[in-house]
Amino acid sequence: GYECPTEGAACVDIDECADGSACDENATCTNEVPGFSCACNEGYMGDGTTCEDIDECVDFDCGDHAMCVNEPGTFSCPCDEGYVLDGAGACSDIDECLTGTDDCDENATCTNGDGDFSTDGAVIAHKVLIQRLAASLLAEVLVHR
Repeated sequence: GYECPTEGAACVDIDECADGSACDENATCTNEVPGFSCACNEGYMGDGTTCEDIDECVDFDCGDHAMCVNEPGTFSCPCDEGYVLDGAGACSDIDECLTGTDDCDENATCTNGDGDFSTDGAVIAHKVLIQRLAASLLAEVLVHR
């Protein structure tokens, strides 16, 4: 629209976008002479005065070992637990044994798996514990003799 300050004076354009209330909060307002237009931002659909989030996950596959998460105006593909985003944009297995993020006993063997790891050697760990306990008991017996 226009605003005419006084009769006979030149009318000036009113910037309907100036106060930020002409369009939906998820739209871009463009002042035009005369008037204005609204267009939904990327990731939203509607007429600009009303914009709804597009659920990109309906038609998007993040690939193996990731799940699509819809977010306002966008989406993300976080990797499943045990995987990390690699340089090619895919989720690759984390080798917990190699990175030292496993919780295997130092006397056990860590075996990397697909998205996880396993600990072989629980028997070894128990044998070491039994040996330490036996040594402790023997030392105590020798002290009390």
